[in-house]
Amino acid sequence: MVLVIPGFVNLLFLRISPRWSLLLSPAWSLAIYGVSGVIFGALELPWNLWSVIAFTVGTWVFSALLGAVVVGKGTTDPRHPDPWSRSSYLLLATGALIAFLALVLPVLAQVAPDTLNPNSDPMYHYNGARAVEMNENASMLGGMAGLYGILVKSITYPPAWAAVVALASTGSGVVVASHTLAYVLVPLLWVVGLALLGRVLFERRPAVAALVAPASLLFPVFPGYLTISTGFWPNSLALSILPTVMAFGVVAMRKVRLSDHRSRVGLRLALILLTAIAGASFAHPSVLFTLLWIGVPSAFVWVVGVLVRRIRHNADHKVTALISAGLILSALVALLFFLHPRVQQYMSRPFTREFTDVPRRLITSIILSSSGTNLVLNLGLAALILIALAWGASRAVRAGQGWILAAWVAQWLAILGALLPIGFFTRVAGIWYHDTYRLLAVQTIFASLLIALAMHHLFELLGNRFAPLRKPCAWGAYIGGAAVVIFAGSLVLRVPSIYSELKAPVGEDRLIQSQEELDFIESLDDYVPEGAVIVGDPTTGLVYAPAFGDVASVWSQINIRDLDIDGNYLARSFNQIHTSKRVCEVLNYYGIRYFYEDAPITFKGVDRREVMPGFYDVDTSGFTLLAQAGDAKLWEIDACQYEVPSLQRWNLVTRTRSYLETLTGNIPDNLPLQLRNGIHFVGPDIY
Repeated sequence: MVLVIPGFVNLLFLRISPRWSLLLSPAWSLAIYGVSGVIFGALELPWNLWSVIAFTVGTWVFSALLGAVVVGKGTTDPRHPDPWSRSSYLLLATGALIAFLALVLPVLAQVAPDTLNPNSDPMYHYNGARAVEMNENASMLGGMAGLYGILVKSITYPPAWAAVVALASTGSGVVVASHTLAYVLVPLLWVVGLALLGRVLFERRPAVAALVAPASLLFPVFPGYLTISTGFWPNSLALSILPTVMAFGVVAMRKVRLSDHRSRVGLRLALILLTAIAGASFAHPSVLFTLLWIGVPSAFVWVVGVLVRRIRHNADHKVTALISAGLILSALVALLFFLHPRVQQYMSRPFTREFTDVPRRLITSIILSSSGTNLVLNLGLAALILIALAWGASRAVRAGQGWILAAWVAQWLAILGALLPIGFFTRVAGIWYHDTYRLLAVQTIFASLLIALAMHHLFELLGNRFAPLRKPCAWGAYIGGAAVVIFAGSLVLRVPSIYSELKAPVGEDRLIQSQEELDFIESLDDYVPEGAVIVGDPTTGLVYAPAFGDVASVWSQINIRDLDIDGNYLARSFNQIHTSKRVCEVLNYYGIRYFYEDAPITFKGVDRREVMPGFYDVDTSGFTLLAQAGDAKLWEIDACQYEVPSLQRWNLVTRTRSYLETLTGNIPDNLPLQLRNGIHFVGPDIY
């Protein structure tokens, strides 16, 4: 309901059909949450359920006025005969349902809704949703500023994921709400979007449209890898909406072309499309870059095709000239966008990979998955996929859908740029952090379209040869059988790399040693005052505590920023609490009164004693033990006798200025040289 109602009602008021209003409602709802977060943050107003409801009602009133006054009765969507029969829609729904169940059932069979994801990104996202809920701030310009340690600095971070989870977590908690969104709703939005894109592109061939969603099962990178193995949940939410946004873009162009009121219809549909893009971008801004990167070559191919047809048929030369001018103008706008200083900053991110292991990396760019150790198996898989892609590309060009091939090639070049140092394309891949999997996930859309075309042609050839296969009912068997074969084959890639990550972070080799310790972490707020701040290594499991109760962890993720002088000092020197008065001064200044201790672990191949040595080998004499479970202990820090820390000091205002930095000439010597010199204080951080 959180993802549907706000956008759905707005779109109905704008005279969009109920079907499209429902399909676009998630993107529009995200736009509402993103815009309201920025406005409320700028005005220092609380962002919560009631204020969001009030803002949403305001958008409904605005859309109703816009629909009645500006849009006008003459610009409602023209009704055209639907070329699809009921059986065609049933076929499409069957393909989407099979794909959805194949993506969701294996996950639901292995984990409970409250089983924690053990990867580092979900730790941050749990706490991000909790921060939005507690601080009542969902602004992309600062709503997440308190999640990076002690120091609060200006950041820009997409807030939509955390906003949705915060609104939906009432009664269930942020963990269950996060998993429902990531493991169920993201796959649902994804397969519906793919089916819709197939329906829009292949109006005269329902069987092709029905094959698009099942064909995507061949590529486990999305949603599986991004939602389970990495936990890139905001990115996943944005990508799940992308096919629907693309489908509406195609439909909008058709409606404008067929309308008798082109300017007014075009303005209305452009508003709807741009708002949907904005909503997806509020979930993760990489969607905007993706649309630009694939959109320019796709539009070029499409416009060239239109121009060629117009020239052949001696069409109006003025219109042809306008189309050509529009193409040139669009290319210039895209070029200026990529020349923007901030975009250039993204493109200048350091790249460390060398031009080695080229065959494996080429295979990865084709199969859209890590090539692993079985080179022969993956080489054969790459050959089959490459043949299918080439076959599908030839069918796409014949069907006048050559832009799909252009989009695939553009994305493939960006993928190669993330895998190998190849100049300009490596710089472009920097926009996506040189993260191959983020780029592979987008490629799944175009690869699925091309493979669906190839599969359809194969089934047609089989039908021409074997009479029983020509019956309409055989297409249901085709699609079901194809989905089963594709999914079973992709299990070779899925099982070792994805589903193994569903294991809870509990066990001897995990963050939390036992279920007893997990229960302890979930109940930490029973032992400390409301809102109490607890310090300790986040990989002891402390990082999960804010998601379960009304406590604060100094770190809401596993990393320490160089900017955070005070946080770095505690991470390195907390165990010197009996010999260094600076430790007590920092603790007292921020109101930090509790310490969570546990045995050290190796996380992501790194011994945590090397990262945060101050939280190990601590002399706890003078501390009061409040509770214990296994090796995990919760202490009250009584060793500091200077003053009783005030919890009210742990706020976003107090934390904007480093306490140690105010002690001119007294910054502790055991901090790294670059921190003592303050060379990293050079403006806002962008994440």
